[in-house]
Amino acid sequence: MSKTILKILFAILLPIFINSCSENDYGGADSGLIPNINDYKNLLSINVVSDSNYVTFNLNAPNVYPVWSYNDGTSNVISTLNGLSQIVHPAGTYTVTAKVANKYGISSGSVTLTYTLTKDFIDKNLFKYLCGGSGTSTKQWVWNSTVDGHFGCGPDASNSTSWWSCGANGKAGVGMYDDIFTFGYAGSGLSGAYTYNPGTGGTIYVNSGCTFSPFNAYNTNNGNDYQATVAVQNTTWSFKYEGKDLYLIFPANTLVGYVPNIETYNTPKFKILSLTDSKLSMACYNGSIAWKYEFTPKK
Repeated sequence: MSKTILKILFAILLPIFINSCSENDYGGADSGLIPNINDYKNLLSINVVSDSNYVTFNLNAPNVYPVWSYNDGTSNVISTLNGLSQIVHPAGTYTVTAKVANKYGISSGSVTLTYTLTKDFIDKNLFKYLCGGSGTSTKQWVWNSTVDGHFGCGPDASNSTSWWSCGANGKAGVGMYDDIFTFGYAGSGLSGAYTYNPGTGGTIYVNSGCTFSPFNAYNTNNGNDYQATVAVQNTTWSFKYEGKDLYLIFPANTLVGYVPNIETYNTPKFKILSLTDSKLSMACYNGSIAWKYEFTPKK
C-alpha cells in the first residue's frame, strides 16, 4: 500500500475516531451534569427492622447511584450499592453520610442520615449453642483438653495462641480438666445463670503472677503457676456486642477455669472466637496478653 493511500485513509478515519470518543459517550467532566445533592435529599432513606436490627440504605432515583460512607463497628466503609443491607448488632445511634453520583461525577455536597437501634441483636442460635435446647435450659462444658490449642496465649484476642499453644492434655494434673462450666438460659434477655464447679479436686489453676487475694495464699512464689482451693460459684453471664465482636461477660471475680491476671479476675470479659453446638472458643485480653480458653460439651 502506497504512502499516499495511507495518508488518505488516516484523513478519513481520524474524524471518525475523534467523534467515537466524544464526551457524550464517556461522560466527560461537565460540572453542569454532576448531580446536585439538594435534589436528592428527600430520596435518600434508611429502613430499620427493629426485631432483627436489619438496616437497608436506599436511593429512590433513576440514572444516579448513592455513595454511602459509614463505620461498620470495626472500620470505615464506602459503598455504591443501592439497597445496601446489613445486620447491625449493637444498640445505639448511627450516622451514614451519603453522596449522589452519575457518569459525570459525584456531588460535592453530602447528606447525613441517622438511625437508632434500641437493643443489641444476638442470633438466637447462640443461646441454644451455649445453653442447650430452647427456652429454659442448661448446658455443661469442660475444657476441650484432647485437642491441641485448647489453651494458650498471644499478643491479642485474634492471635491468642501465637506465643504459646497447649498441646492435647498438656495441663493434665493441675486442676483444670475436671472443672465444669454450666450455662443456663431462661428464654429471654441477653443473659443467664452461670455455675463454676472446680471439680473433684476443688481447685482452680492460677498464673504465677497472681499475687492478689484470695489466691496469694496458695502461691508458691517459685515462678510456677499454682492451684488454689475454691468453692462452687453461682453467678451470671451475658452477651454483649462491641462493634462486630461478640463478648461473653461475667460479674467481677467470676471464676472461668484459669486465673491469668488481676484484670481478668476483676473484669471477666471474653471475646468469642467461635461458638457452635460442640465448641466454645474465647479469649480474654488485658491490653498486654491474651489467653485462649476452649471448651467442649460435657459427655
